[in-house]
Amino acid sequence: MKIETILCPIDFSEGSRRAIDCAKGMAADYKARLVLLYVIPHLSSLVHGFLHHDDELSKIYEGIEKEVRREMGGIMEEIGGMGAAEQKVVVGDPSTEIIRMAEECMANLIVMGTHGRSGIDHMLFGSTTEKVVRKALCPVMTVKATSTGN
Repeated sequence: MKIETILCPIDFSEGSRRAIDCAKGMAADYKARLVLLYVIPHLSSLVHGFLHHDDELSKIYEGIEKEVRREMGGIMEEIGGMGAAEQKVVVGDPSTEIIRMAEECMANLIVMGTHGRSGIDHMLFGSTTEKVVRKALCPVMTVKATSTGN
């Protein structure tokens, strides 16, 4: 398998930080392009009835995107000399946007962290990683949030 582009969806959690480290190493080893992706979830259903104008929601998205880009800038500095690293921020359903972006950037591999949710939490919220693993057209490598020593 030839790896030319690695997509690494992030959410600034411990799991995604570990995935970044893994993706960064693999990108260096394979001399591949690394694309970091942050998906801002749709907020309209959460704030329906609280906001009176679409421009209020736009301002919320702009504020979130500004903070995300600031955080991603720090990560890009940590990545350092990788000239082939890119960052992307989109709004939408996380699993759908990750799969769409993998196709758009022609990723050969997706490297993403897991949160380790289980039980009722997993049942209520589902797993973005699980959905991506099932639906992505390219291989998906998952990285555990913490090392359990097993």
